[in-house]
Amino acid sequence: MAYCIKCGRQLEPDSRFCRICGAAVVSTTYKSSSQSNEVREGKVHVCPSCNATINAFVTKCPYCYHEFRDSKPTDAISNLSSIIQGINASTTPISDTFEFMGLGMGADHKKIDAVRSCPIPNTREDIIEFAMMANANIDVDLYAHQVSTRTQISDAWLDKLNQAYQKAKLTLGNDPAVEMIGEMYKHKSDAATENKRKRNNSLVLAIIFLISLPFLVYIAFRLI
Repeated sequence: MAYCIKCGRQLEPDSRFCRICGAAVVSTTYKSSSQSNEVREGKVHVCPSCNATINAFVTKCPYCYHEFRDSKPTDAISNLSSIIQGINASTTPISDTFEFMGLGMGADHKKIDAVRSCPIPNTREDIIEFAMMANANIDVDLYAHQVSTRTQISDAWLDKLNQAYQKAKLTLGNDPAVEMIGEMYKHKSDAATENKRKRNNSLVLAIIFLISLPFLVYIAFRLI
């Protein structure tokens, strides 16, 4: 037995409109896939707070402003931490030696792959948490020395911090967290660039010295 959602009167069987108020009848029955010609693909996303149908990939319900935190990217933060801890626990001197010799994938390369494949979270709190996690793992002092796999790990985290900043700008609007994440990225990026410049200058000076060394030795012997 069905009733009109507008006036509450009982509806006639199979009616499409209420005979009293004329409101359209909202069907509450569902046909099986074998009986229906309608094809639907994908998932229907419903807000758990107000039951409104929402678009995919939104971080907040546009009707009740409920924030979604039960998404896969949210779980990715804890998963990434677990993966890195597992890599550290399984690292051995032999595996590091093979990596140094280019004979296998050691701990550093596994960490790089894990960081680069980790998705950016969706919600405000999770984006901030991920950005702070990335910021803490960027060692700008490494850029002042020779490029290594440790530097590449910092590169991966720096890229992720930038991605978190870009996503924050798109999803959080004028939220103060956007500026905070932007400042973190700018500070780390500027420091890394400056240390790279110092490293390159040192290499140039070293090359100039090596090129001029025979001439200096020749001059020294002439003066003796």
